[in-house]
Amino acid sequence: MIEENKEVTKRDLVSWRINKLSDFESLNKWVNAQGNIQISLTTLVRHIIDQFGYRDITDIDIQKAMFLEPYFKDFQTIIAVMDDFKKNSSNFTATLELDSHSKNTDDSKDKVSAESGRESDSDKDPFYSSVDASLL
Repeated sequence: MIEENKEVTKRDLVSWRINKLSDFESLNKWVNAQGNIQISLTTLVRHIIDQFGYRDITDIDIQKAMFLEPYFKDFQTIIAVMDDFKKNSSNFTATLELDSHSKNTDDSKDKVSAESGRESDSDKDPFYSSVDASLL
């Protein structure tokens, strides 16, 4: 990280020694695939500056962000799907409950009308009209 009082070193040339790195072959293959390595590296560095500013990219919070970045859109998609499912399943559950309540009410009306005209206090009270007597 650049400190406020520290003078910035002006560099004309930065070398990158890759032949001693453990993943030399992979890095070399990437370098060979670039049309102009200077432009490619400059593009990468500018992207890093836009994302994280003038910080050491080996800082743990930056490493975590760089690791998670490719999965960020996937995470957003998963969360959106879960939210939709949650909304739809609650509507579906409410519909099932209403349908079940309606069916029970219809069944209890049929059973009451099928009985021999016997009336009780519960038939007069609207609270008890939705109770299925066969379940008691």
